[in-house]
Amino acid sequence: MKQIKPLGWLVMAAALTMTFTACSNEDNVAEEPAAPVKKTITITVGAGITDDNATRSAITTRSAITTRSAITTGTNGEGKTTRTLTFTTGDKLFVRANYGTYVTNEYDEVLYEHVLRGYLTMVGLPSADGLSASFTGDLEQWDRSGNSTDGYTYSKAESITVTYTDPLGDAQKTYATLVHNGTTEGENKDYTDYGWSISYYYNVYNKLATGDDAVNTLMTKWLDVSSSSEGTGYNASTKSFTLNDAGNTPIVNCTINGLTASTTYSVTYVIGDTEDDKIALSPSVTTDASGTAHFAFFGDESASTHALTFKSGSETKTASLGDRSLGQAFKIFNVTRTAN
Repeated sequence: MKQIKPLGWLVMAAALTMTFTACSNEDNVAEEPAAPVKKTITITVGAGITDDNATRSAITTRSAITTRSAITTGTNGEGKTTRTLTFTTGDKLFVRANYGTYVTNEYDEVLYEHVLRGYLTMVGLPSADGLSASFTGDLEQWDRSGNSTDGYTYSKAESITVTYTDPLGDAQKTYATLVHNGTTEGENKDYTDYGWSISYYYNVYNKLATGDDAVNTLMTKWLDVSSSSEGTGYNASTKSFTLNDAGNTPIVNCTINGLTASTTYSVTYVIGDTEDDKIALSPSVTTDASGTAHFAFFGDESASTHALTFKSGSETKTASLGDRSLGQAFKIFNVTRTAN
């Protein structure tokens, strides 16, 4: 998947000295200098983007995303082009490594005794093909407290106490999630640092990108790209993570005609008959001088019907996209429809 850069570990050695002096008939013991306290671990790792179907060690495998021609009833033929997931300059990695014993809370979440976690920033530029990059930063230790009756919480430890040679390779489980450049909580993308992972929980439901290159915007700003959900995506020998599309989320790339020229519409993605099946996409879209809107959004992979409703003031129009499942594979569906 790329040329992985070697991982350099910063190891801090603690020196402890004690000095004795004699004066008259008294022994005066000099104070021991306090041992340096390690509050963080500085690491550098490589990361590469690969295909879900590729062997984890095949770091050079590209993540080719097939583009399908349209959403129609029945089976689509494969499209003629592919897109490749790539890193963007300024991307970050959120890394966490679990240590110690674990408990399971009332929500069946596995909570480890100690968690090393931190955000790593990109070192320089991605590789020429955009499929690999190096990241560096500090890991903090967070410790679990509480019990099954009162609940569990985590708090930041005053110092690093876990034992390791490789802080990521020696952990029970290790994870990495790509934090796209420019993403901040509640701004460009909604994410939450919950349970010591990052969950991009709005991807499938309401993110919309506009313009001729809307698909690229979705892929480089909002697509959930992570290491293995089993905590096995870290390669200790190469000091690198293998990342892939975590959700296998299909993208629907739309050209919608028949709307009013130069008008801004709110857009609702309809996948069923109930109110819960009506998903308000964000932001709104504005048509060009011919009444055409170009935009893309994350489709629901399990729904069997797909439609869009456009509303501007008292005007409401609908475009049916098709009746079929988009499937679990990460595909891009190019759709041209006329709204009525």
